[in-house]
Amino acid sequence: ADAGFAKVDALDGVASKFADASDKAALLKEATDTVAGLEGDDKVNGDLYVKYMAKVIEKGVEYLSKEHARLEKMLGSGSVHASKVEEMARKTSVLNILKGEEV
Repeated sequence: ADAGFAKVDALDGVASKFADASDKAALLKEATDTVAGLEGDDKVNGDLYVKYMAKVIEKGVEYLSKEHARLEKMLGSGSVHASKVEEMARKTSVLNILKGEEV
């Protein structure tokens, strides 16, 4: 899958500022409000943005790298059922976006 396939254009501004922001809670609220108006894949992917942004506020920005490494390890092991591969690829895509990596 394309590394940026879970990208939600409506959340670009929020996502690009998130990792370095001092007021992450305000960006989370902005993202939550934006996702409320989305539909289809953008809504599904937007929910992941919100989920991971909340986790970063709870656990710290290093959560993004740790979760990404965990998912990559599982995907690389070949033990992930085919039905879960797309979901996990979506998650790694969103994590990369929130980490500020080019996708």
